[in-house]
Amino acid sequence: MKQYFCFLQYFATGEGLTENMAFVDAKSEKEAIKIFCRDYVLSKNTCTLEEEVSFFSDVVCIYDLSKKESRADAQEILNNFFRPEVTRSILKARMKKNALFDFNFRFYANYS
Repeated sequence: MKQYFCFLQYFATGEGLTENMAFVDAKSEKEAIKIFCRDYVLSKNTCTLEEEVSFFSDVVCIYDLSKKESRADAQEILNNFFRPEVTRSILKARMKKNALFDFNFRFYANYS
C-alpha cells in the first residue's frame, strides 16, 4: 500500500466552489482516486461509484507521497489552507510508518 494525497478543486456554474482533500492508502493511483471519490467527494446516494470516478477522475490531483516532489506539492496545497506549522504537523503525523492518522478537509462556497 502506498500513501497518496488527493486534491479536488471543482467549480460549477450556479453551484459554487468545492475544494476537497484527503490522504488515501491504496495500491495504485487509480485505486486512490476511486477511494477518494467514494469516501470524500460525493454522497454515495447521488451517483454510482463508477459515475463519480468517471466524472471526477480527470480533475482529481493525486500525489504519491513516496516521492519528494509530490510531498512538496502536497505541502504547498495544504499551506494554502493552514498555517505552515499545522501543515508540517499533518504531514509528520501522516508520514509515520503505520500511521493511524486520518485527515480530510472539504471547503464549499455556494455562489447561487
